[in-house]
Amino acid sequence: MRAIFTVCGDNADLMASVFRALEKEFKSGKGLVEARLMPNGCLEVIATAKDLTGLRSLVNGVAKSIYLIEASISIISSGGGDSGAGRD
Repeated sequence: MRAIFTVCGDNADLMASVFRALEKEFKSGKGLVEARLMPNGCLEVIATAKDLTGLRSLVNGVAKSIYLIEASISIISSGGGDSGAGRD
């Protein structure tokens, strides 16, 4: 069983780099996640699992990761992100 996510946009190459770094975190006995940058500039993330339960877990993890990566890139590119941590 597998699910395919396609993410297109200006930061797809950066997202691909992050997902390639995260691939080891998604690999388990039940499945794995592969990420690749397509010729059209879009990121393709493929989650493959042995069963529906494993696929659901991977899909949830990939969806959360896409959201967090996009949000982080947005914050960084806007110059924001200072949470005030470390201030008295």
